[in-house]
Amino acid sequence: ISQYVALAHTEGCGVSSGQSEKIYTRTLIGHLTHPKVALGLLLEHGCEKTHNDHVSNALEKRGIKNDGYGWASIQLDGGIETVTQKVENWFEDALGEMPSPRYADVGLEHLRLGLTSTGKVTEEVAKSLAELTRIVVGAEGTLVTPANATFLTSSNYIEKVLGDQERRNTLAYGQTVADTGFHIMETPTDHPVETLTGLGATDVDVVLAHVVGHPLQSHRMIPLIQTTTDETTQSIYQEDLDLIPSQGDWTPESFSSQMLDVILQVSSRQYTPKLHGQGNTYFQF
Repeated sequence: ISQYVALAHTEGCGVSSGQSEKIYTRTLIGHLTHPKVALGLLLEHGCEKTHNDHVSNALEKRGIKNDGYGWASIQLDGGIETVTQKVENWFEDALGEMPSPRYADVGLEHLRLGLTSTGKVTEEVAKSLAELTRIVVGAEGTLVTPANATFLTSSNYIEKVLGDQERRNTLAYGQTVADTGFHIMETPTDHPVETLTGLGATDVDVVLAHVVGHPLQSHRMIPLIQTTTDETTQSIYQEDLDLIPSQGDWTPESFSSQMLDVILQVSSRQYTPKLHGQGNTYFQF
């Protein structure tokens, strides 16, 4: 086990009904069933509307067996101290029954990449991001971009990736990817943390962001690689960025190649993005 992650959130007793409840449930289940999750446990307070039975029923409706997960309740299990011990005991027992992981070299067809950007993206950077997209999707990998990614306003990116096809959302917010290829996820808000929370539920293994201005807080479970070609951002936040391309021989092709190299290092667990490794992370609906 590489890490334990608690996806604490604010949607408890006050969660509303309708679309908000659907978004919450869909996104939570997307994280619970994520390939990165070896063991998952759900902890309820006991009085919230979206309690454990709610999630269990939602899993069953999706055809997902729920007997492989842990279930705990602060109220039903006798309070904070008792339920804490129950959770610890469940993980200890479950870990004891887990087989050792097996490792193998695989190709880009197994890569599930999230790609986004904040701030103004130049047409040259858009070309680089389009080239990166074409490489991953061309190798039968999966790439998900949120609808609020600023490079989606670039004609260069749209033409090189979609050609004559209409730009449209292919995933709801927090919807798990069913088919490989290129996907655009709807984004009800422009909040960067909420965007990354939704991306985390789609099954992506790693996210790369081109940032202009302040770097982003990483997702708690999904590593976030951050890069920029903006000189002001580089000068202020160079210690927080994972990739600063050299200006001398910069080309869209060289930048896409550098981005792919870092993505592969993170996917192979040879490199941990800086802010993610420092625990500068958040999770928010």
